[in-house]
Formats: sequence, C-alpha cells, structure tokens
Amino acid sequence: MIHGRLIETYDPIFRFAPNYRRIAVLSDGSVGGIQITQGKIGRICRGVKVMTIAERLLRHDAWTTRSLLLLCRDLTDAELDREFDIGHRSLRRTFRHMVANMECWCDLMMGKPQRLQQPGGELPKTVAGILQHLDVVGEDLLALGRSVVAAGREDEFFIDYLDEPHTSKPLGAGLVHVATHGMHHRAQCLYLMRQLGVKGLIEGDAISWERNYLGLESWPVPRSAGHQA
Repeated sequence: MIHGRLIETYDPIFRFAPNYRRIAVLSDGSVGGIQITQGKIGRICRGVKVMTIAERLLRHDAWTTRSLLLLCRDLTDAELDREFDIGHRSLRRTFRHMVANMECWCDLMMGKPQRLQQPGGELPKTVAGILQHLDVVGEDLLALGRSVVAAGREDEFFIDYLDEPHTSKPLGAGLVHVATHGMHHRAQCLYLMRQLGVKGLIEGDAISWERNYLGLESWPVPRSAGHQA
C-alpha cells in the first residue's frame, strides 16, 4: 500500500525513466516514480531521479526571477527607474541586467552568436518584454543544463569568445554561475521592492520553490516523526 500524497505532473522530468509519469511522495519523506499502465497505477520505483542539482538551480533561478517581475507589473515607470544606492541602482536596470546575463552566458555555452547583438535582439524595457525574454532563455538554459548533465559534460570546456584573448571555461561552472548571479541580484531587487512598498514579497529560497514545484502544501512528515534528529 502506498502511503503519501500522489502528485500528478505533466512536466517530463522523468527523463531517466520515461515510463514513470507521476511522483509519489511517500510517508517516510522519500520520493518515488509511479509507473502508469493502461491508466492504472502500477509499481513504485524508489530512487527515480526527479531533478538533477543543475536542473534545480536553473529552474529555481528562472522561476524566482519571474515571480519578482510579476510583482512589479503594476509599478510606474518612475518607480521602476527610481534610483537607490545599491547595485545597478534601479529595478528596471537590475532586472534587465539579470536577464541579459542569462542570455549572454547561455549563448556562450552553446557556442552561438550573442542574441542581444542580433537584429531585434535588444532586451525590452517593459516588465512584460523582460518576462518574455526570461521565459525563452530560461527554457534554453534548462535544455542546455539537461543535455550537459545527461552526457556528463560538466567538466567540458566552452570558449568564452567575449574575453580578450578568448578563454576556456567549464560548462558546469558556467551553469552554476548563471544561477548564483541571479540570486545575488534578486537580493538587491527585494531590497528595492521593499523601498518602493511592493507587497507580497517572497523569500525566494530553493526549499520553498521545490515544495511549490511539486504541488505540496507542506513537506510530508515521516511516520517515524518524533525521533531525535
């Protein structure tokens, strides 16, 4: 008998075990994959990989930046451009810098020309436009991260053609850099948003994000709850 809540997902996260299409959050706090056969729940496979660490970093990064941008949709141009003595000084400049950085590193790691330098590639100044670019590059980075991890290419070097002279850097480090760069600037955004009186701010931590991603109201409590840690 399965104890725990079953979370249906339409996200193809079970790429290592494509026959598993649902997540089983079990009473002991573990996560397994549930095999679906002719519409019926079959056996549980414990240890089905839900997400790699790289995928967690990239999903959390894009989702959290998107959440902050959504909270800024009702700000006026004057508020978006109001300057404070921190980082890039305004929300608009900070968000545009963050998404442009994602695009830049994604193109570097994929060995493609910089999209910002292509006709029509300039990052918009509106919140809606920044969101559109974020959604595209977020998916690009996720696909890149998946392919890098699946092929074991984390230590493979890519060419940073923006450096002069050109340099070689590890793909794994590039992916981590993108995610940690976003976290650094989101802290600045949260400060700016508080100064502007934006309500409903999120903490933006990875644990809360993953619980939300799995559709859980709270983390499962093991049946052996009460034991000493």
